[in-house]
Amino acid sequence: MVQSQEEFPKISIITPSFNQAEFLEKTIVSVLNQNYPNLEYIIIDGGSKDGSIDILRKYESKIHFWESKKDNGQSHAINKGLSIATGEIATWLNSDDYFLPDTLKKVSDIWKRKPFNYLVGNCYFVDKNDNLLDSQIKSKLINNNEYLPCTNNCIVNQPSSFFSMKIYKELGPLDEKLHYSMDVDFWLKIAAHNYKFEYVDEYYTYFRRHQDAKSAIGNIHFIEDTLQSDFVKNNLKIINLEFYKKVKKSCINCLFLNLRMNHNSAKLFKAFFFYIFETPDIAIKHLFLYAVVKTQLYFKSKN
Repeated sequence: MVQSQEEFPKISIITPSFNQAEFLEKTIVSVLNQNYPNLEYIIIDGGSKDGSIDILRKYESKIHFWESKKDNGQSHAINKGLSIATGEIATWLNSDDYFLPDTLKKVSDIWKRKPFNYLVGNCYFVDKNDNLLDSQIKSKLINNNEYLPCTNNCIVNQPSSFFSMKIYKELGPLDEKLHYSMDVDFWLKIAAHNYKFEYVDEYYTYFRRHQDAKSAIGNIHFIEDTLQSDFVKNNLKIINLEFYKKVKKSCINCLFLNLRMNHNSAKLFKAFFFYIFETPDIAIKHLFLYAVVKTQLYFKSKN
């Protein structure tokens, strides 16, 4: 028996893109080849000059909405797409990532059993040529329903996550001043407002790592972005003070760790004087460990 479109929850996919013609077509095809009967696909391009427009025109009869004009970055593009989305379920799929077959059907089946607030799956990491990378990390959540950034036992792979449009509307748009951690900021809002995450041990997407991707820049920008977000600085401590303390301590510890491992002396000492009164234990620990390593390297060079 063939199921009607109405029997499937509408899923809105937003693809923000800018000068990603090298990868864009594979992303689009991966969405359209889902053959999902109640799909709304929206692509917001930031005014690309690399041939992306030709690709968009090639598939425009199958895309619900697309535009190409200058915007204020990825967060702005995602918000523009979500502002016109009409689905019950939504996510954004960046223009260098792509879906595995039947992903949307699997997500739909979970929703029909019990609508979720935020669903987290796994993704495969691939290089620019679609080769699987050696480093593969599954999503994982504290007690399967809590999110705390910068901890080894809490990881969310954004491309393989889906959320209810209801909570997006209730929590408000992504922070458009954030260019790296807009997804982390969204997850913190979800956790602070006591919405539950749900994890499923399924692979939904391929997450592409390449030299031009934001993820290739490293963790430091993401951590700094999180610490500077309006929600973390101004709202989180009012909503949940204990959670705010956990988030702040986790991010500061991760910041010091990354600065130390990258031997970024200037930023490390700047962070030390900035956070010494707020988290003295973390600041002193990392500066001491950094001094030990530098001393070891000094004497090793003398030998």
